[in-house]
Amino acid sequence: MMRCIALCLLSVLTLSVTAQVYDEVSTTNGLSFSVSASSYMGGGTAIFDFNNDGLEDIYMTGCLGLDALFKNMGNGQFSNVTATAGLLETTNRNTTGVVTGDIDNDGDRDIFVTTWRNVNAPGFAQNFLFRNNGDETFTDITTEAGLTEAVFSLSATFVDLNLDGFLDLYVGNYVEETGFITVDGVIMGFDHTCFDDLFYLNNGDGTFTSLAESAGINNDGCALAMAATDYDRDGDPDIMVANDFGEFIHPNKLYSNNFPQLSCTDVAPSTGADIGMYAMGVATGDYDEDLDLDYYLTNLGANAFLHNDGGTFTNIAASMGMDNESADGLLFTSWGTFFQDLDNDTYLDLFVANGHIPTVEFIDNHTDDPNLYYHNNGDGTFTETGEDAGLASIQMGRGCAYGDWNNDGQLDIVVMNLNNGVITETAAVKVFQNQGNNNHWIGFTLEGVTSNRDAFGAQVELHAGGRIFLRELQGGGGCHASQSSNRIYFGLGDLDTADSLVVYWPGGDPEVFHDLQVDEKQHFIQGMANHISEISRGNEIVVFPQPAREILNVRLEGSFHPERWVIRDMTGREVLQGMWPQGQMNCSIHLANALPNGAYVLELSGAGTSRFEPWLLSR
Repeated sequence: MMRCIALCLLSVLTLSVTAQVYDEVSTTNGLSFSVSASSYMGGGTAIFDFNNDGLEDIYMTGCLGLDALFKNMGNGQFSNVTATAGLLETTNRNTTGVVTGDIDNDGDRDIFVTTWRNVNAPGFAQNFLFRNNGDETFTDITTEAGLTEAVFSLSATFVDLNLDGFLDLYVGNYVEETGFITVDGVIMGFDHTCFDDLFYLNNGDGTFTSLAESAGINNDGCALAMAATDYDRDGDPDIMVANDFGEFIHPNKLYSNNFPQLSCTDVAPSTGADIGMYAMGVATGDYDEDLDLDYYLTNLGANAFLHNDGGTFTNIAASMGMDNESADGLLFTSWGTFFQDLDNDTYLDLFVANGHIPTVEFIDNHTDDPNLYYHNNGDGTFTETGEDAGLASIQMGRGCAYGDWNNDGQLDIVVMNLNNGVITETAAVKVFQNQGNNNHWIGFTLEGVTSNRDAFGAQVELHAGGRIFLRELQGGGGCHASQSSNRIYFGLGDLDTADSLVVYWPGGDPEVFHDLQVDEKQHFIQGMANHISEISRGNEIVVFPQPAREILNVRLEGSFHPERWVIRDMTGREVLQGMWPQGQMNCSIHLANALPNGAYVLELSGAGTSRFEPWLLSR
């Protein structure tokens, strides 16, 4: 089924739309997976590079089944490494969502998994925090980190709310006790009570403090998704929360950050963001290139498209023909969603994962409910082309995420489908690989130094072809219980050059990067705007903390075995040197007190070759 969106008078002008083509590859690349969900809820995924080998891996929550971590083998195949990675503790837990982030700024991504009640035991089960050990294994540090509250959680996001350089954690919680509004014995509404959302402040020592109430962000609606997003572009992250049953319990929230105070104010009523709906997901993107962020929220029924009018919002979903409300007396149901330029033509498209959920009669919804691909026509209109693109599978879709696991600059998609035996088509996770086109593209990864290492919260502006393209790097949660790649991609169409990239670092000064390479992915480090092009880097060294103070820790990854280390300033002058401990993968370098603050390069050499890694000193 293809739903065409009539957004302007097409009797005079017919728009030509070419859908990007995807192939479903889960049965051929080792990503076959099934989600056995309880009460038709859950089903999250995260796309991230867990072992820093330059290849994106995939984590999937199994709900009542075992979760899976799939390692990208680099040859088009994935291998399930859940057991060897030490992640089997999710057994007998009802896992729902997943996000990843570097909580200790040591250069690798840790994993946070949300859970619901354990069906084999009374009460509720706490969530999981797995620390990445840097050797392709993880350790459960939930209790020692202080994340012990036992609730019903579905989505979460990593965010540095107080801009201290450490990732905090916002957790969206769901129904605690069910309640209904009835008329003559027929359910006509909902009166559930919901667990308050959680906010954990990162103490910087591997522990967290629960501060949702004092920070004013203890949303007591039934949260299903959230976006840590700087909606007003004032330099600090705000939090948009998508609440289920919003018409009856609490509508969506928009918490404006009061930085430097650790507190937030709900501005949803004054901005027009307080829509009462069965909100499931939040997509963030500047679809109209006016340099502010717009938001698409999914729903059981009419979706919402919040056009940003400079800090207030207008719902334009119906006028754009993108509300996806109903047909034949039955509602449609949308869950995970994201904005991305899926065909690299320079314009942000919108993907929506759809899926039936059995419920009460007055909100009965379609079982025939395919995923949607709204193609941006480049003139302020969209056309739905999901069927032509090969994305319109009819299953019980929930979470979704995008990434580029074959490093070809074309964004691939994972859709988490539930296996509840309701739809006749065999339910399984769908893995859609982008078949590509001839359009140019450019990609970036960011590394914070005084900002959090993942640079979550950064906004970037790409200047190319006389236009400015805006993107925001978020810590997950918007795609319903899921997290997309932390790589930032821009489609360039027929543009074969890009002028500059402006990075607005969270809590730091903006920087302008030049020497941009089209059809490649580049890595930019905070504070290195004037130096990064001078450094020939390897991918086998991790240095931390960033910035260093008294000690610089160095960890080797891969087969490189150095004999000597040298620290050079940015002129190339040697300022410190020493021998690498023989046979060791780690080394701690004690820094000289006389070294001035600033940028340096670590050089490791051995067997006639050298590797380089930039770092910053700040005492």
